[in-house]
Amino acid sequence: MSPIGLEGILIQLFQPYFYYSVIFLAISSVCIKILLRHYCFLGRRARSIIYLIPLAIPVVVMSFFHPNTTAKIVNLIGTIVKSNGGEIVYEEMFLSTAEVLSVTGILCSVALTLGTAFFVTTILFGDRIATKLFHVITLTPEEYPWLQKRVNWIAQKFNLSTPKIGIVEDLRPNAFTIGYGRRAILVFSIGLLDILNEEELTAVASHELAHLKNHDFFFKTLSNTLNIVSFFNPFAYIMASAAQREREMLADESGAKLLEQPELLAKVLAKICKALQTFPKESLAVRLTSSLFLVFPIAQRPKILATHPRVNQRVRNIAGLTSRVTSVHNNVAIAVILSLLIIVGGIAASYCLINIRTSFMQNDSPLISFHQPIDKPKSGFVLNLKNGNMVSVQTLAGTYSITVSGAGGGIIHSRLLPQR
Repeated sequence: MSPIGLEGILIQLFQPYFYYSVIFLAISSVCIKILLRHYCFLGRRARSIIYLIPLAIPVVVMSFFHPNTTAKIVNLIGTIVKSNGGEIVYEEMFLSTAEVLSVTGILCSVALTLGTAFFVTTILFGDRIATKLFHVITLTPEEYPWLQKRVNWIAQKFNLSTPKIGIVEDLRPNAFTIGYGRRAILVFSIGLLDILNEEELTAVASHELAHLKNHDFFFKTLSNTLNIVSFFNPFAYIMASAAQREREMLADESGAKLLEQPELLAKVLAKICKALQTFPKESLAVRLTSSLFLVFPIAQRPKILATHPRVNQRVRNIAGLTSRVTSVHNNVAIAVILSLLIIVGGIAASYCLINIRTSFMQNDSPLISFHQPIDKPKSGFVLNLKNGNMVSVQTLAGTYSITVSGAGGGIIHSRLLPQR
């Protein structure tokens, strides 16, 4: 039977694969968020990769502490204390162990399974799924020849293979890319073709092909996979969204530099954003795949969870490409000092949180399994093996001599040894 009450809940939460995944992701997320506010000299590519570091930590933790579907619980049945003149000379405890369902272990196992399935499915079949989901119609060489010529010109400038071009019968003006390499498809909506001229559509193509140049299909797949692995941690959504916003900024910068007309792409973004505001609420498919689009269509989502920056922020970023002046030396000095402070603070916070777990598990839920022979030291204990059935355990209270007896080793006789 699973333990109930606060202690039972804490035992579930303090399982190492869950506890360390959550606290290390949270602490590293806060540290990186603070640091990158002052790392202005870093490029968008580097910033986006740094945002993924906290998301990778749970995968590393679970590779060391494999999630289990059960957890061992040690229950105190009773204790007998004998004293002589108020001084404890002998103490006997009766303990039993039991295995209970580990909710956090199941949660982590499901997360790893879903993350792996998502990654494999997206890499192998992502382009086909998206094509069917959006009902993409691939253009023949005779359709929209002027558009295909423009896309081919941009692809050559980026040194890319020319992707296929598709359209979707959607009046919302937007564009997105599907797939990677020779399987890539650049998709325009009918609404976008209606409101933009050839020059403006060239700017859109430069942004979308910049995603292909920067391998953003793989980056977004990886960030979403890592997000799924920690879907129970709010910080995972914050970090994944921040990383994807940086990739959008990177695509803006790459596309604008290729065109040598930054103001054109900025103008197009503002024009599309204004047009989207006249349309009703998006469908479920649009909401689930909104990270694909040129302009983020969901205005109601909080900024911290948006996969695209606000359009006015993107416009300012593009406009600053030609006028950006950064005091690198001052920024580096500030960043180094702040880095040291944040690293020390992060280590201190991690140390305190690890000690909280260790203290709880030692005092309230010993980590020794008495169903198995004790053949090596366990975390938090110093064991000196006497023989097959007796060991001494060094704790904060003193040294205990423990004799294991009973069917299956389920009853523990513990005697407090005198201090030397």
